[in-house]
Amino acid sequence: MNITVCFDRLDPAPWVQGLQAALPQAHVSAWAPGAAPADHAIVWAPPQQFIDEQTGLQAMFNIGAGVDALLKLRLPPGLKVVRLDDAGMSVQMAEYVCHAVIRHFREFDGYDADTQSCKWSYRKPRSRADFAVGVMGLGVLGERVAKALQVFDFPVNGYSRSPKQIEGVRGFAGPQALPDFLQASRILVNLMPLTPETENILNKDTLSRLAWRLPHQRRARQTPGRRRPDRPVGQRASGRGHARRVPHRALARRTPVLAASQNHRHPPHLGPNLARRKHRADRGQNPGPAKWRSHPWRR
Repeated sequence: MNITVCFDRLDPAPWVQGLQAALPQAHVSAWAPGAAPADHAIVWAPPQQFIDEQTGLQAMFNIGAGVDALLKLRLPPGLKVVRLDDAGMSVQMAEYVCHAVIRHFREFDGYDADTQSCKWSYRKPRSRADFAVGVMGLGVLGERVAKALQVFDFPVNGYSRSPKQIEGVRGFAGPQALPDFLQASRILVNLMPLTPETENILNKDTLSRLAWRLPHQRRARQTPGRRRPDRPVGQRASGRGHARRVPHRALARRTPVLAASQNHRHPPHLGPNLARRKHRADRGQNPGPAKWRSHPWRR
């Protein structure tokens, strides 16, 4: 069995060594133009020349879940293509999405701003029932994200090309259901693969239908328009004011959760004592003594 390894901008040597050690009966080598024919290929974004030369391949294994680069190639009709479904990526994606959603829902950006300004601002607690999260794409990653969001009691809507049943997730399927899906969602998570059908799917028309306009995890060519460096991702497509501080995996704009100043860490919650004092003050009553610690900036 002959195995060839073809990577774009990745060193194939560790893979060649690892595969050779695991499969001593096979011949494993890194591909180069003009290389001998192989039976199987381990690839990441291979060039069209590789496909044209390796006409005897029985199967091609993609080392990631994304197959965007392979879809651009002219592949033989009978070639088997195998990709990773998870390999630990789904839990990382679930962590990232939950972090972004909770940060927005709990208004941690506002608390961070208060920390920098050494002040306290009252923020009325929000109801999770009013923050339905729409997950576009219900594959392995999308399903894991949807289930993770349910742990925090967020209502979850799911959009996919074909109907899918996930317990606790309100499903929408097909292009005809996309407007209803968007109108039912306050936060949008885009985990759809980039295909001719999904390119530019997030545009001014679709984003304007959101109950709350927070696109997330989008791919660059799924949201058209050039972005100014000082403008959040997605604002170009949806119009001024239609996008709010968009977390995006390709644009590290977010600060760490609960970033603190040197002397003070802002409490990211409104305790019962503060809530009761605020309620009394709003009604013109004596709020009573404040039961909190003094901080350097309050002296």
